[in-house]
Amino acid sequence: MPRAVILTALPVEYKAVQNHLEELEEKVHSQGTIYEQGKFIANQQEWEVIIAEVGAGNTGAAAATERAIAYFQPNILLFVGIAGGIKDVAIGDVVVATDVYGYESGKVGEQFWTRPKAGKSAYRLLERAKFEARKGEWLKRLDSTPVKKPRVFLGTIVAGEKVVASRESAIFQLLRGSYNQAIAVEMEGFGFLSAAFAYDNAQAVVIRGISDLIEGKNDNSVEPEEIRQAKAAQHASAFAFEILAKLEIKSSSVEDVQFGGNKAEGNNSRLSELDTTSPLKSIVPRVTKSVGWLPLVASCVITAVGEFKLIRGELEPLTVSLLAVGFVGLLFICLYVFFKQSKTDGSEDRVSLVKRYSQKTRRLAFVGWFIIVFLLFVTAGDWYYQQNLWKNQVVVLVANFKNLQPEKRGVEEEIIRQLGDALTKYDDVKVQALKEEITAQEGSKVARAKGKKHHADIVLWGWYEESKSNVKVTVKFEVLEKLRYLSSVQTKPLIQPIAKLESFEIQAQLSQEMSYLTLFTIGLVRYEAEDYDGAIARFTKALEFVPDTGQGIVKDTAIDALYLYRGVAYYLQGVKYTTYYKKALDEQILIISTDENAYSNTRKLDKAIADFNQALNINPEDAAAYHSRGTAYFTKGELDQAIADFTQALKINPEYDDAYNNRGLAYSKQGEADKAIADFTQALKINLEDADTYINLGIAYSRKGELDQAIADFNRALKINPESASAYYNLGIVYSKKGELDQVIADCTQALNINHKYAAAYATRGSAYVRKGELDQAITDFNRALKINPEDAAVYTIRGSAYSDKGEVDKAIADFTQAIDINPELAEVVYKNRGIVYSDKGEVDKAIADYTQAIGINSEDTETYKYRGIAYGKKGEFDQAIADFNRVLKINPEDAEVYYNRGSAYHLKGETDKAIADYTQALNINSEYVEIYNNRGVAYYNNRELDQAIADYTQALKINPESAAAYYNRGNAYYDKGELNQAIADYTQALKINPEFAEAYIIRGIAYLNLGDQQKTIQDFKKAAKLYTERGNTAGLQQILELLKIL
Repeated sequence: MPRAVILTALPVEYKAVQNHLEELEEKVHSQGTIYEQGKFIANQQEWEVIIAEVGAGNTGAAAATERAIAYFQPNILLFVGIAGGIKDVAIGDVVVATDVYGYESGKVGEQFWTRPKAGKSAYRLLERAKFEARKGEWLKRLDSTPVKKPRVFLGTIVAGEKVVASRESAIFQLLRGSYNQAIAVEMEGFGFLSAAFAYDNAQAVVIRGISDLIEGKNDNSVEPEEIRQAKAAQHASAFAFEILAKLEIKSSSVEDVQFGGNKAEGNNSRLSELDTTSPLKSIVPRVTKSVGWLPLVASCVITAVGEFKLIRGELEPLTVSLLAVGFVGLLFICLYVFFKQSKTDGSEDRVSLVKRYSQKTRRLAFVGWFIIVFLLFVTAGDWYYQQNLWKNQVVVLVANFKNLQPEKRGVEEEIIRQLGDALTKYDDVKVQALKEEITAQEGSKVARAKGKKHHADIVLWGWYEESKSNVKVTVKFEVLEKLRYLSSVQTKPLIQPIAKLESFEIQAQLSQEMSYLTLFTIGLVRYEAEDYDGAIARFTKALEFVPDTGQGIVKDTAIDALYLYRGVAYYLQGVKYTTYYKKALDEQILIISTDENAYSNTRKLDKAIADFNQALNINPEDAAAYHSRGTAYFTKGELDQAIADFTQALKINPEYDDAYNNRGLAYSKQGEADKAIADFTQALKINLEDADTYINLGIAYSRKGELDQAIADFNRALKINPESASAYYNLGIVYSKKGELDQVIADCTQALNINHKYAAAYATRGSAYVRKGELDQAITDFNRALKINPEDAAVYTIRGSAYSDKGEVDKAIADFTQAIDINPELAEVVYKNRGIVYSDKGEVDKAIADYTQAIGINSEDTETYKYRGIAYGKKGEFDQAIADFNRVLKINPEDAEVYYNRGSAYHLKGETDKAIADYTQALNINSEYVEIYNNRGVAYYNNRELDQAIADYTQALKINPESAAAYYNRGNAYYDKGELNQAIADYTQALKINPEFAEAYIIRGIAYLNLGDQQKTIQDFKKAAKLYTERGNTAGLQQILELLKIL
């Protein structure tokens, strides 16, 4: 049973918590502390809750917390009570502390210097609190719904030893100055969380109701203080118990908790205090208190599941794991209970060891150990038997055929002989005689009982009746329970001239048909074992013995089933080498590596379709065959044909939910979202509990852009199957589209908790980290995704982009190169991305080569032309650059950036009029483009249109007053106009923004020289010389030194 400790400071808080509990009883600590223990039951989970009133103050709260944890070893620890509101909150609101700062921590000198220390609430409890706050269901726990509904905040609380009663107080000024994020103040939370921090297994959180506000403290004009405090305490406790109700404690850290602190038996004075109620008289409660319910129950359940799978013949690694874990767990619990020792105080100076559990409990554990060992041997024997049953031959047991006349014809001997001849090449089937008759009166029940007794899998039995001219033979083909895929085959009597019985023609025909049925059956055995080659071989051999439909005893449905199963076997072989869509669209297995494999694919799928055709020729009303053929067409990408088959299956069986689901998948792949949604919805009308169909429906809504509806469907899927990694993953995809990156990370993390090999979830979470700027986390996730699927070109691409953003260009290039090698279909995007990295690295020729490759794949991508034009510009090939920019503007004449870049190319070519025209056009599109004003100003300056240049520089500075380049350029224009003071003012402003601007010092020095201020000139030249020296610019330094010599 999970255990929670709830501490309070005041009687009103204690009372509010107490009202949620039942079956309260007193518990006394050895040092005298009195607790109350009660039960809280919600959502089919029973909590053991211990409450205490510990008084005000952090110190007392810390001591009480440590004592309670050591004494009770709780799973959850809560401090519930009231607090004063600082900001944002109203009276009655609830605050869940993300962290609690002790505001009195610091150093006192001439003034008080804060040294903030904080206790943090448990992440898991905060996440649950956040979720329950959104839902608002906690309000139902209040006695009555308030007129103004209280809100729940998650935020910072501060705690100290003083009551803060005024906003004018020195403490409040301290809080406002040093803890301005805090929304509430109280007196115990810091001590409580600090003490809980030392215990790994105790998750703690502080929950407070706002009883008053610092502004208006002790103001009883609206409500008296006692009413406000009671209301706040009720709200806080209601929310606290809502959190408890929704928590699922999957494992217990409590191994043995007996109140009073002494776990031993024997004569000890402390034991008299701990049993204020009746002693534990039952063995079961002792075991559950000692070991905890969860390990014991879990081990029993795991063992039971493993035994169930073993009985069903599921001899797989999971069965072995379940049995091993279950039995080891049970054996360990028994040994633990029997041998566990505890320390107990024998006197004031002596410590001794005693057995932890009572003699009765230890005796029960001892007996349990032998029972478990006995069950272990029984299970091992059953495993051996089942394994041999599956590995050894399928046994066909042939009973004596009863002649209703006295004469014996030896029918069974001939059947056994011919069956043996037909099946001689197969070592997994054995034919043997029962040497007993099974009469029609005894029937199927006796036949199956005899088969089970002889460990047979198939029983052939029957009888025949002769007349003067004809013989009527009835054959029964019983399939025992082990072969789950095929029930007993329906047969019809065979009526033939009696002469055929005497000539053994009837026996030969019966042998042929029984050979057919036997091969079909062992084919199903191989099919169930996923030996598809073996299954297909036996199904194919069985077809050699298919009887004439007019004369055979086997009904056509059995032959129909054979073609259906062989078709499915071919299909399952085919999808090993191609993209296999499971029920959810996102779950794909892609293992295409060579053209040879692709050819094998098509061939296997075509064979599957041919078999489904044969099944439908025999039985045109077989909905399963239409559905299977539609699935094969879907896998081949022939969606129209797949839809037609799914539709036909639905005409035959309108309640075929899988057909609706799969037709919806086909429509979704065709981009017909509305039709897909309609089919998924119809499938759910038939089967409301199909979580996978809800996932498909959510994906369809997501692709349609109806994101909230998609979220609702994924949540419905999770309600049905809380362990659906796919549902969590797709929730993450939708939240990614909504831009809610923290939720993306949370959902993908949940998917990975369920399935730690979910590569797509790692990739999606990594992409969210990239968008948040957390590149190291992102790269870690991409690494994990690639470890699972090292052939995922898309992940190499996004990891390359992350490395690029991080500045690790060589790693980025390596990833982009790997992506192209794996999947050339991604080459357009990857070439462009790699080109950008090469350009940033300064390898312009390689960048141009990559851009050219991308353009060769998609000549309509204007962005790639733009990048290549910029690269040509960097290389000085301005005509090529202009040509690329022209192509972009032909497709998109409203791209201001391209006009700007083409203008720059013209400018660098010396064609300033064309440059000015392009800059002007760019500004007509985007008047806030500061770089264009600056560049057009330079162009006007070069044309000696100084006033125009000054106007552009001035406009650039209006948009960006921190542009040192614009001030410098405007200063040059003023200088050339002879307005030296204005020029010096601009140079000075440029240097305030960028003190490392050596050129501005030089030109300002020249301006000072022209004004006759030689001293300032020398000062500026020396500053420029110093900067050139630091940069290692010897040419610039030499020029300055020459100027200084002249001066």
